[in-house]
Amino acid sequence: MAAPPPRVEAFLATPDPEPSPRVTWNAPPRTPAPRRAAPTPPGTPGEVDHLRLVSAEACDLRSVLRAIRSGDAPMSAYADYIDRTRGQMEDLIAPLVGDDAIRHIQNTWEQMQANRLLRDPHAEYDAQEQLQLLGLLDAQCRQIVYWTGLRTVPERLKDWLELSEPGYAIPFHAVFEDEVPDADDRQKILDQLAWSPSFLKAAGGIVDPVSGLVYRYDSRKSGLRQGFSLVYVLGMIALGVAVVWGLQQLPPLDARPLADLEIGWMAVLAGVVVHGVIAMAKGLRSQGALPPGLPINRFLILLNARLGFVLFRVVVALIGYLGLVYAVSGSPLATGFVFNAFLVGYSLDSMVELFGTTLDQRSAAQLANLRKQFGT
Repeated sequence: MAAPPPRVEAFLATPDPEPSPRVTWNAPPRTPAPRRAAPTPPGTPGEVDHLRLVSAEACDLRSVLRAIRSGDAPMSAYADYIDRTRGQMEDLIAPLVGDDAIRHIQNTWEQMQANRLLRDPHAEYDAQEQLQLLGLLDAQCRQIVYWTGLRTVPERLKDWLELSEPGYAIPFHAVFEDEVPDADDRQKILDQLAWSPSFLKAAGGIVDPVSGLVYRYDSRKSGLRQGFSLVYVLGMIALGVAVVWGLQQLPPLDARPLADLEIGWMAVLAGVVVHGVIAMAKGLRSQGALPPGLPINRFLILLNARLGFVLFRVVVALIGYLGLVYAVSGSPLATGFVFNAFLVGYSLDSMVELFGTTLDQRSAAQLANLRKQFGT
């Protein structure tokens, strides 16, 4: 075997170099991050009360700004109040955490802070500039009131429903007028509640956005109790059939065929149902371009919520029908008797709607009682 070249032989004869000492880096001790208080979960009483304070500050500030804008009060008279309110709102809005609604509140407040009039209410402004700045602040206060109401109103509505009995109707606009003064904003909140009926399901509430009423139904063992509502209605109709049969046994109706009298009673009920369907169609049309919502599986819920009113309609229909029968008791039944009975049911249902206008009054009385329980 041939010897390696001199350069390679010299390389092989060179001893291995000493290993370089290992350099270690001692990281500084890790300082634990300061522990922050956990944010209040959305929808809890603490958050609702806090947001209501924000809304109250915004509403009161808005009323002052409107008085200045309309010329009812000078700017100099409320400069100190505006300055204090700015600090109070900053303290209330700064700790807020939550979803997009909370973020909208914070962003709107940041926009308000860019307003020179809010930053320095003691400065002098010309009339045109002052009106513009006041108008901007008014619109931004309204936005804060709307976004806070979007979080607080549904939770408070649950409390109202829990204090109500099945069959009562809560006048939404009357209850929350102070919290959300603008009717358009209240209607937007009411529409969102109507579009998400599962939100109030646990509290037993169903929303009618057209009338502005929130009905209370029995949500305990809902299938059984709501089924009883249908039994009550059918029982009331059967009671009407029995009343007609009993009166047919007595003069002057004993000369009338029982079948004709019972068919007339069914015709009256048909008139009531047709009038109710037409009224419902009008309510659905009033929703505008929105597709009509008519979930069939909520029929028993609607019936349970308005059971007293439905039974009242059946009773009035029976009274009206008996009046028609006794009015023609001395003459033979005409061929158009069934049609006349249908018209009686249709027209009587219109009269019931006149009685139904007192529903708002009954709801207002319920509202007063609930306000006493809340201490407001």
